[in-house]
Amino acid sequence: MTASARTAVDSQAVIGELVAAVEPDLPPEIVQAAIAQLVRAKAAAVRLARVLDGDPSLLTSGRAEGPASVERLIRLLQEGGAVHVVRPPCALCGNLAPLTNTHYSGLRICSSCGNYRTRAKGWSCRACGNGETPRYGLDRFGREVCRYCFKSDCTEAPVADLLSHLSGLGLDNALLKTVITEVTGEQMSRTSRAS
Repeated sequence: MTASARTAVDSQAVIGELVAAVEPDLPPEIVQAAIAQLVRAKAAAVRLARVLDGDPSLLTSGRAEGPASVERLIRLLQEGGAVHVVRPPCALCGNLAPLTNTHYSGLRICSSCGNYRTRAKGWSCRACGNGETPRYGLDRFGREVCRYCFKSDCTEAPVADLLSHLSGLGLDNALLKTVITEVTGEQMSRTSRAS
């Protein structure tokens, strides 16, 4: 089995082996607990395994590179008693804070630096105009919006929203309702059944 195939099939074991190579005295139970706490989805475990397998020095170099999960894994390992892994500081301010954002250079930065960078560039939410909150995502119109506007765009009846969006295509509403409920596995809300 090739290394890339193994990271896809047994990603948590690959991560555990890479950590054990750096932290041989750390009990395997602590390593496995840290991995389990960090990666709850198979896809996240595969991504982390591929990154670490491609560059195991991310665990010891202190470079603020790679996905945020590398920094979180190091934090969890240190909380469990790891001594050889090196937690990367923010690439801008140098603080040992969670590296939740990415600088335009690709390096990891803390949320304070990310928020400052957002305000300094003059960004503002395309829905509410607030420039004090960071970008969060795209709304249903493709505009960059803050977290508050992104969350307010979500409704309690996503199936009804989808039906409303697709009904403008000239398709039969009864057929659309059937297809949407089959694909999403959800029941239509009362408001969309009544329409």
